[in-house]
Amino acid sequence: MRIINVLLLILGVVLFTGCATRPPSSMFFMESYHKKETDPFNLGVSFTANLPSIYTYDHEEKKDNNIYEYEIPVDMSVQLSFPLKSHFLWGMGVFLGDGFAYAGFAWDHFGVMAWSDFGGWFAMIPASGLSTIEQIHIGKDISLGISQHLEFNWFVSDYRTEFYKEYAGGLYLLKRRGVDKKTVGLEFRYGRIFSDRASLDGNSHLAISLSFI
Repeated sequence: MRIINVLLLILGVVLFTGCATRPPSSMFFMESYHKKETDPFNLGVSFTANLPSIYTYDHEEKKDNNIYEYEIPVDMSVQLSFPLKSHFLWGMGVFLGDGFAYAGFAWDHFGVMAWSDFGGWFAMIPASGLSTIEQIHIGKDISLGISQHLEFNWFVSDYRTEFYKEYAGGLYLLKRRGVDKKTVGLEFRYGRIFSDRASLDGNSHLAISLSFI
């Protein structure tokens, strides 16, 4: 019953939102595999600060005085994962702006994950991407991971959808049984943006996420 309630909540939010989607958490994906023997599904919450974001660059180009130059948009995402007895995992989730689904394979020290958003109301082509993840264990309760991802994404500017690509690398550190016996992790991702718009092309994107699983 709990799973059905969560799925209905995610579906309801997705139907009324639409905005650029960020890659699902690599840390959450790998930790779901780690917990597959004890948990039939995993629920995680992440808070992400984007420094800067697509929206910062967009408003700076327009010289919008209502947007500060060092704006720090913050996203919250909820993810639900269903690890199988094999190495296959799949799941879904929602950002403040859009819903997404993902699937892939994981082992103790390596994972590969593909994802796609649900297109929102504005984008005719959904955002999508591919991540590779390497992880090492530092003792029983601490793991360190490195990730790489390529994404094709979109955002809305003046009621018009614009597309861009991002190539990025990431680093995360997680601790099991950290807060209320939950896994806690800190994840960093740094990427370069490639866009047809000159003011966006070649810019950087840094994301910092705090996650609880």
